[in-house]
Amino acid sequence: MNLRQDLTGAWETAQTYLANARDWFTQLVLWKKLLILAIPVAYIIVHILASRYYSGLVHKMVEVADRWASWGLHGKLLLFMLVVTVSFPPVIGYSALSLLTGMVYGFAGWPIIASATLLGSTLSFLLCRRWLQPYAVWCMHRNVKLKVFVSALNDEKAPYWQNFGLMCLVRLCPLPYSLSNGALAAIPTLEPSIYVGATAATSPKLFVPIFSGYQLRKMMQDGRSPGMQTVDFLGMVIAPLSFVAVIYVIYNRVSRKLESHEIDELSNLGLEDA
Repeated sequence: MNLRQDLTGAWETAQTYLANARDWFTQLVLWKKLLILAIPVAYIIVHILASRYYSGLVHKMVEVADRWASWGLHGKLLLFMLVVTVSFPPVIGYSALSLLTGMVYGFAGWPIIASATLLGSTLSFLLCRRWLQPYAVWCMHRNVKLKVFVSALNDEKAPYWQNFGLMCLVRLCPLPYSLSNGALAAIPTLEPSIYVGATAATSPKLFVPIFSGYQLRKMMQDGRSPGMQTVDFLGMVIAPLSFVAVIYVIYNRVSRKLESHEIDELSNLGLEDA
C-alpha cells in the first residue's frame, strides 16, 4: 500500500509539473517558443551525427581518459581540485566529475573524489555560514524540498543522532549538490560535526557513478562483442536506477511526514516565502 501511495504521489507530482510547464509555455512569446521547439530537433541532429561518428567519438573519449590517467599525481590533483571547486554554489558538474572518475581511475578513484567531496562541501558550508548567510538563504529557496529539510533540521530539541540520520538522508537524496551545501549553512542549529560526519558516512554512494563510469569505459574498449557491450550497458544503467529508486521512496515518505507537521522554524529564521 505504501509503495502504491508513493507511485501515485509521483504520478500526481509529474502531472502537476506538466501542467505548470504547459501554462508556462503558452505564456511565452513566439521566438522563445520556436527556440524551445528547436532544442529536440538539435538533439536529434546531434544524435544522428554521434551515431555516424560513434567509433571516432569512442576512441577520442578513450584517448582523453588514457591521457588523464597518464598524468599520474598531477591528474589526481587536478580531479581533486575540480571536485572541490564544484562544491561551491551555484557551480555545477559534480555528477560529470563522478562519472569521469570511474572512467579514468575505476574504483581506485573513490578515495580521490570522496576526500575532495568532504573537503569541498565542508569549505562551502563554513564559507556560506560565516560570510555568505544571505546567499545560503537564497540557495535554500532554490529548491522546495531543501526548505523542508532545513525546517526539520532546525530543531534545537532534536537529539544529536536524529539530526545525524536526517542529514545522512539529505546527502543520499537526489538534491543539487552545490546548492545543498549552501542551503544547509542557513541552519544555525546544524552542528558542523553532523554535517561533516554525515557527508563522510554517505560517501560510499559515490561507488554508483564510479561504477557507471567504469562500465562506460569497458564498453569503449576494442574487441568487445555487441553482446558484451549490451551486458555492460545494462549493468551501467540498472545499478544507478535501482539506487535512485530506493532513495526516492525513502525520501518521498520522509518528506510527506515532515510536510504533515506545522513547522515554524522558517518564520523564526526569516526564511518564509515573500
